[in-house]
Amino acid sequence: MTRAGRGKGEEKPRKLVGHSALISNTEESPVSPSRP
Repeated sequence: MTRAGRGKGEEKPRKLVGHSALISNTEESPVSPSRP
């Protein structure tokens, strides 16, 4: 239970951060994830 919780907790924020960084690097807009 500790391993699963840790993996899920670390994968969720990591994926979100990665996505945000990708969008920021591609569109250069950290405040425009849903807006075009």
